[in-house]
Amino acid sequence: MNKRYNNLFVIFFLVVLSLFGCKGDQGPAGPAGPQGPSGVATVASQVDYFTINTGAQFIRSLGTFTAPTVPAGGTVMQTINADGSVTLAISNSLGYADCGFYSFVGMLGDLNSIKITTAAGSDPISLNLWFDTNNDTEFFSWTNDVLNIPISSDDYIDGPLSINDVYSINTGTPQFTSLHSNGKSYTLAQLIEGLASGITVTTRIAIWVGIEVNPGNKTATITSLTIN
Repeated sequence: MNKRYNNLFVIFFLVVLSLFGCKGDQGPAGPAGPQGPSGVATVASQVDYFTINTGAQFIRSLGTFTAPTVPAGGTVMQTINADGSVTLAISNSLGYADCGFYSFVGMLGDLNSIKITTAAGSDPISLNLWFDTNNDTEFFSWTNDVLNIPISSDDYIDGPLSINDVYSINTGTPQFTSLHSNGKSYTLAQLIEGLASGITVTTRIAIWVGIEVNPGNKTATITSLTIN
């Protein structure tokens, strides 16, 4: 009886061993898979058009570019840095000039806040809200990427200037000033409420971010742009 039991045990053990085997040493790790996105968009990746006001023309371009100022003697340019930040520069302008970029946001009702940070010494930077009030999916009217003057389509309003290398607005404060069509001032909440004629929660908007001189030199580096 004991011999039969021992034989059955040996057979069972061999069957189990053949099915599952012994666990060997762990093999080397396989190659790492691709890394996911960081979740933070660079400034450059959010730019739709770069812009330069030479003093005689307001010009846009899909990429960075350089233009001479009018009167002659100055230069305006943008640079995309290795980290995705954007540097705006105006040098030796004898009159008014500006340099910047604009980014499509979506509908006005989707905008709750804007925060922009800049490198030390960049203050002040400017911001405008642009409104596609004629609903043609374009902001203003252009001929060969030069803005048509006078502005007869769409609208825009000036925002406050940056302080301590940070630009921050929300629905309550601060006020935007001098809406092009009527010269009045509004908070973002008032614009969303429809208090400005021709502007509603469904109006498509863009933001223009830039620097201005009249005359002079100025450089600013935009290090982050967050739109909520």
